[in-house]
Amino acid sequence: MSGVPIKSSTYANSDNSIQSDLASPIFTTTLTQGQYVNVAVSIPTTAWTDSSSFPCPASQYAPDANACDYSVYGSQTVAGKPTVPYSDGGINIPGCCPQGVVYFTPSQPQACNSNIQDSSYTLSLVSVTPSGGSTVVTYSVDYNVSQMGGACGVISIETASIQTNLSPMVAQITSATFAGVNTPYNFGPSAFDGAVGFQISLSGYGSVQMSTPLVITLSGTYAVSDICSVPWYGSLACPYTLVASAASGCCPTSSTS
Repeated sequence: MSGVPIKSSTYANSDNSIQSDLASPIFTTTLTQGQYVNVAVSIPTTAWTDSSSFPCPASQYAPDANACDYSVYGSQTVAGKPTVPYSDGGINIPGCCPQGVVYFTPSQPQACNSNIQDSSYTLSLVSVTPSGGSTVVTYSVDYNVSQMGGACGVISIETASIQTNLSPMVAQITSATFAGVNTPYNFGPSAFDGAVGFQISLSGYGSVQMSTPLVITLSGTYAVSDICSVPWYGSLACPYTLVASAASGCCPTSSTS
């Protein structure tokens, strides 16, 4: 964890997934903002010879991408006591199992670094709020200073390209703000890879704070299921790409749900 070895047991499951069980739980008090956990798995070249991709089935989040799905399992804890498991008089309390996707290697044919692990920049969906015949979609563009050493740790992001279920023939963007300031936008195909979605200018992002709101207002009333495009166990994922300046060769790619 953050470069310090932790005890764990790693093994293969019958569904061909790889599971790593930690000897001691990780709490919000032991893994704070800016820290990270690395899980390294060695695979014999006789079992997997393609070094350009992950040895996993097609992602259910992003089936056309070079990506693997993951789940993180844990327990609910008492409010205000992050190291105390929550129980209610013997009643079985459901655990927590957030799921996501990890992208691998540069997207082709763009020939850029799309690995989100090499970047200190991520995007997350905060809320979808209908209001008076319009819908306000709020994202957060986040900067993790601990990842500055990554290949794309210090870059200037030109555009956030966010895929959506909506069609530009039906919905329209009426405004977009970044850090509270109006910013250029377009709803259509990305100039980067042709993916249809919200194209929002983030030029000069490298100078803003840790978490910066990106707010898009749409004409019409929509729900999360209209915005995000990939169903996943009752949740929905919104694929996105943060397109940096061409000189950097970086295009961090992931999804938010």
